[in-house]
Amino acid sequence: ISYCNIPMLKFFELNIWNTAFRPFFWFGSMAGIILIGLWLGVLKSLFPVFYMVGGIEWHSYEMVFGFTRAIVIGFLFTAVQNWTNSTILRGQNLSFLLSLWILGRFAFFLISRISFIFFTMDIVVDILIIYYLYPKLTQENQKHNYTILVHFTIFTFFHI
Repeated sequence: ISYCNIPMLKFFELNIWNTAFRPFFWFGSMAGIILIGLWLGVLKSLFPVFYMVGGIEWHSYEMVFGFTRAIVIGFLFTAVQNWTNSTILRGQNLSFLLSLWILGRFAFFLISRISFIFFTMDIVVDILIIYYLYPKLTQENQKHNYTILVHFTIFTFFHI
C-alpha cells in the first residue's frame, strides 16, 4: 500500500518541501510584504492596533525575528545540506517547522494567553534549528563551520 494515495500526504511530495530554502524563502518573503503592509496600515490609522506592544517594537521584532530569521533558516538548512552532502529536513517535518514559525507571527496579538503559546512556538523553532544543525556542524570535517551554530545560539538568546 502506497501512502501516496492519501491526498493530504501528496501535498508533502511537492517540490517545495524538498529543500528548506523554498518554503522559508517564500513564506518569509510573503511575511515581509504582509507585515510591512499591516504596519503601514496601523501607522496610518487605517485599522486599529491589534498587537500588545507599540508599532515600532512590533515592526522591528517581526522584521528581525520573523522575516529575516526565515530567510536565515532557509539559507542555513540549504548551506549545511550542501556542505555535509546530506538531507537535514524535508517533507512533513519541514512543514511542521514552518508551521511553528508561521504561528509565531501571531505572538504579539492582543489575546495574551494565546500570544504566550505562539511566542513559545516561535522560540521552539530556534531550538529545533539548533537541534537539527548541531549533529551536522559538529562532524569532524565541519569544525570550521561550528561558529555558525554558536552565532545562531546567541541569536536565539537575543530572541528569548
